[in-house]
Amino acid sequence: MRSNVPSCPAHACVSSDAIGVDNLPLPERVLLWAIRSWSAYHCDLTAIRSSLERVFTEAGMSGASPSFDRMMTALFAGLRRWPDVRCVRCPRLGADESRLLGACGHLQRGEEGSARRLLHEWVVRPAVRTACEHAAEFVGFASAAGLQFQAPRRSISTCGMPSSRNVSEMVWKPNSP
Repeated sequence: MRSNVPSCPAHACVSSDAIGVDNLPLPERVLLWAIRSWSAYHCDLTAIRSSLERVFTEAGMSGASPSFDRMMTALFAGLRRWPDVRCVRCPRLGADESRLLGACGHLQRGEEGSARRLLHEWVVRPAVRTACEHAAEFVGFASAAGLQFQAPRRSISTCGMPSSRNVSEMVWKPNSP
């Protein structure tokens, strides 16, 4: 059975079992938007920093932006492969996005080992340790605001993106859209 959620043309989402972003609880939609926005602008965070802080503040998490930035920086510094993090408009949840949301949920419940296992799928061990330290600080802001992250999703779609894609295979093209 096909879902009626439109596909993201940039990612060719075709999996009918992928989780629709609209079905996520508000705390996870806020976090997902931040993950996707940070990922899109990670080479020039000045373009997105004020938006991240504004969204976190509106969600009751004023001051969470620095710990979120440190978490994401640690994750991206230790990539095993390019993560399945999608564009802000993609209606489907990516596999690594799901893992990161789940890791934040585990950390919020004090389950650091489970969080590390989820992140270790796409990030090297030393970076996972550092990212979890910063993520624990970030989820502390969420907890103080009364926001709870759910358990990891069982249905993980790769959205047509190869999970074995190495960071070293990524090529910068100055005039890419």
